[in-house]
Amino acid sequence: MADESVENLNTETNFDRKATVFPIDNQVLMDPDDEFYTVTTRDAIAIQKRLQEVSKLLSNPPLVSQSKLRDAEMERKRSSWKVTIIKVKLPQQWILQATFRSDEPVKNVHEFVRCCLANPDAPFTLVLLPGRTIVPSEEGLIEADAVLKPEILKMTTSSSAALTHSLQSLSGNQRFSPLTTLSCEEHKDAYSLPRL
Repeated sequence: MADESVENLNTETNFDRKATVFPIDNQVLMDPDDEFYTVTTRDAIAIQKRLQEVSKLLSNPPLVSQSKLRDAEMERKRSSWKVTIIKVKLPQQWILQATFRSDEPVKNVHEFVRCCLANPDAPFTLVLLPGRTIVPSEEGLIEADAVLKPEILKMTTSSSAALTHSLQSLSGNQRFSPLTTLSCEEHKDAYSLPRL
């Protein structure tokens, strides 16, 4: 099936969401070649630089409060993570993917998902597995720790049977892209296909 694009839905400042809707591909993926894991010269230099910085910080620890350390870490994240790609798994094997600025409020993600649903009034919950609900707020994606990490698996769980099935499917050699879940309360047909 061909990817379907959605143009600039609910953006405040002409930020291109690059929204795409595509079906879930449940095929088992092949492992990459060994060349994929080969460390390049550029990688080695970056690793060495990072190790030197850590070593310098550990040998000369600054007298800084915990809050200043947290603020410095948050600033480092803000400067290095400019955009976040969020994938929302919809019922009936569809994924909605969109790009957000990492400093955008979490409520923008909720509003974007709502405007893409066939029934925008239908109740839904965004869940970042394992079991953490993403609540609409003015907090940025980084501050809310909603910037996705590749090692986190997020799948739709609307019932215990679906959860059991999902966990069983994990035992196979499958790879999953990071996604946020859309947990449906009622009316599954309201979530069937996003509006385009």
